[in-house]
Formats: sequence, C-alpha cells, structure tokens
Amino acid sequence: MSLPAFLEQKFVVVTGKGGVGRTTVSAGLALAAAQQGKTALVIEMSGTADVAEALGISNPSFEAQQAAPGVWLMTLTPAECLSDFGRRKLGAGKLLTRLLNNRVSRAFLDAVPGLHALLQLGKIENLINEPGPSDRHYDVVILDAPATGHGLTLLAAARAMREMTRVGPFHDLARVIELFLADPAITSVVLTTLPEALPVNESLQFASALEADGATLGGVIVNQLRPRPVPEAPAWATVREGIANASSPWSNVLPIADRAVAQYAEQEAVLRRLIEALPDGCPQVRVPRVEEAGLPRIDAVAQATLEQS
Repeated sequence: MSLPAFLEQKFVVVTGKGGVGRTTVSAGLALAAAQQGKTALVIEMSGTADVAEALGISNPSFEAQQAAPGVWLMTLTPAECLSDFGRRKLGAGKLLTRLLNNRVSRAFLDAVPGLHALLQLGKIENLINEPGPSDRHYDVVILDAPATGHGLTLLAAARAMREMTRVGPFHDLARVIELFLADPAITSVVLTTLPEALPVNESLQFASALEADGATLGGVIVNQLRPRPVPEAPAWATVREGIANASSPWSNVLPIADRAVAQYAEQEAVLRRLIEALPDGCPQVRVPRVEEAGLPRIDAVAQATLEQS
C-alpha cells in the first residue's frame, strides 16, 4: 500500500459541498498518512470542533493534541492567530491580546474582509515553513476547509488582502501565503463529493474556478459509494423477468430492488461524468458506503485511500 500523490504534499486543503463528509475525509486522510509512518496534523478553522468530536477529543484547542498514533489535531481561532502573529512578527502579542479584549476593536477587525482567513492561513504556513523551537514537526498538515464556495474565498483571501493593503505587515503576510498556496510542491487541494448530481455539479464548478485561478486540483474523494445491488451477470432485466413470472414471495421485493438498481445506475452515470471532466491523472479515491457514522467512516476513508492509491 502507498499514499496518493496529494498526501506527499506538506499542506492538503480538503473542501467540498456541505454535507459530503469533509470532516470525515480530513480525519481519514490523516489516519491513512499515519498508517504509512507519517506524522499528520488535522486543522479546524474558526473554533469548529467537528473533527475533534469525530476523533473523540472533548476539549480541542490552539495547542495541538494527539488524537491517534501519528495523528494530531489543532483548532484555530482568528483571535488566537492574531495574537500569535503579533508575537511572532510584530513583537506585540500582549498588546494585541489587550486590543482584542476591546469590543470596538474586535468589531473593527471582524469587519476587515479576509482578515480572519489570512491570519489562520498564516499560522498554518508558519507551522510548515517556520516552526518555532517548541513546535512539533508534521509530515503533512490537513485542513478541514469550509464548503466549496467559502473554500474559494479562503484560497483567494491572501490575494484580496495583498491588493487591498499594498504595504505593511498584513500585505507581507498575504504575499507569503499567496506564494505558499500557489506552490504545487507544497499545497494540494482535494475535493470531496458524494456520488450524486448536485454535489458533483458543485465540485466540477469548483474545479473549473480553481483552474481559472491558476491552481491545480490535487485529487478527488468520492464518499459513500453505494455497492452494486445485484450481480453484474446475468443482467438485472433477465433476473427480474424470472422473478416477476414466478409465483413466489420474491416478487414482492421487486419495487425495492428496482429502486436500488436505478440508484446505482444514476450513481455510475454521475461518476462517469465526473471522471470525464477531471484533469488527466487526477488521483481519485472511492470510499464505500458505511451506515455507522464516526470512526467506522473515518476508517473506511483511510482504508480506501491506501487501497486505491
């Protein structure tokens, strides 16, 4: 078993339409990397705790916590990242902490477009490129990023801030992050989707927007794939005709079987369209459907990632 190419990068951004399992995929990719001997850090933004809950961590924090062998978790907030930036770059950590305790100042900072994203991305870039003496080394950092629309905004935040500020420490930070995100040797964007028309449509739109912005899609995770409901041969039509003509209780299940066959056919059609639209050589991981949420789904992602790479 080996890892897909995108997990050989230092920074992996996991995005996708809401409800497709981005959090599960982020945790599963980290577990797959750890099972191949890498040290993985999963990062949540803006104080969310979805990955923490999935991995059984009850008190997620700005300090990295170990969630499993080789897997660590960090939860970022804009306020903590601003204070950290002030301490590292401006020598004003305590001053900025006092500033953040002022309601008016905090409201002003909240109103600056893209500042929250910039600060959190700045912390990630710092962990990867300029770790401090007390910072742990990670082979791969995986970001549980916002849904696709907000994900594009996140990836464009550095450019927007650079164009808006022109000079100063935030301009400098924005330029560093812009180069960091644009470097295919460091950063990879991975799309998560369900094998359904709506999330696949949104995923393809995101991929097009990413390409138009000069970035490259690192991979696609197709989550929660339905298994084939009936054997490939003989054809379902032949089997169905035999059941329908038989005087047995099996004929009562035909409507259920018809629905399952139709859903599978729709899934396969959507997958064909997705594959045809993706760049040549784009890594794909197909994760089988798992009814039980939480760790079983995370394990399924990890196993599929290792098996299909």
